[in-house]
Amino acid sequence: MGSRSWLALACWLSGCGSAFTAASGGPDASNDSVAPVDASVAKDVGLAETTIEASPPPMESGSADAGAHFCAGRSELFCADFDEGQSATMVVSSGPWMTFSQLGGQFGLATSQDVPSPPNALTVSGGNNADVLVTRTLANPATARPFRARLEFNLKVISAGSVGPLSASAFAAIGVGQTKSDGVVALAIGSGPTLAAAWAIPTDAGAAAGDGGTFGTANATGAFPPANMWAGRYAIDVTYAGTAAAPTACAQIYAGVTPLLPSCIPLPPLLANPKTFLIAIGDSAAGLDFTGNVALAFDNVTFNVI
Repeated sequence: MGSRSWLALACWLSGCGSAFTAASGGPDASNDSVAPVDASVAKDVGLAETTIEASPPPMESGSADAGAHFCAGRSELFCADFDEGQSATMVVSSGPWMTFSQLGGQFGLATSQDVPSPPNALTVSGGNNADVLVTRTLANPATARPFRARLEFNLKVISAGSVGPLSASAFAAIGVGQTKSDGVVALAIGSGPTLAAAWAIPTDAGAAAGDGGTFGTANATGAFPPANMWAGRYAIDVTYAGTAAAPTACAQIYAGVTPLLPSCIPLPPLLANPKTFLIAIGDSAAGLDFTGNVALAFDNVTFNVI
């Protein structure tokens, strides 16, 4: 994934496009299904079998085996299993989520027997320039360093689209304020397709962030998730260390318990001292190339700070 495509993603993350805000209209409750996609662009490949030593190891998470009411009795700060309503409208406009955006795409509900926790999973589809997201803000409960934040979910890639070298499609993010323009670290689909981690902030990070500037990126190792099947649990995991006066943070992405980056990606100080967390999932496209029609499904989303 070239640096120019990440310039486009950094523009999305730092607020060049639309912000995470409540949409004026709701999802199309009369058609809770994923928009048609071009099956030729969804590549059927397996997950990597190689395990890279994690530092730190991933936070323990609950089972995502089939069974109703995944969130019942769980202790994480946030949990969403999309079983709160009978339509996509009800699911994204109520329950644990606070705001949603629906530009250039749509939400739906998957109700097939293979969803990780019946009866529902959330589907998201979007075309070029789409911004189809559900978000939630949470106060940071940590009172001492080090601490960790982890956003985790079951993922199904229905279509990876046709993401060009000058574009990207972000589908999960942890931010440090009320909107994505305050700064985020995200998991995205890049050209290839490939998975990648990226951070972006609205101001120059300086030399302390490694490459400086307003963004940093790292491509995942291993194969892209298999097409049109539930591929297990994926996560963004950030470790916050240092001191309040000199905070540090480093982000890793996971497929199950396997880290997908050879080493965690250092984050700039602006992302290292969160008072408020923003979490988001969906499809938000950016760039100078087309992304094509990206379609994803999510279930059993958890966020925790330990």
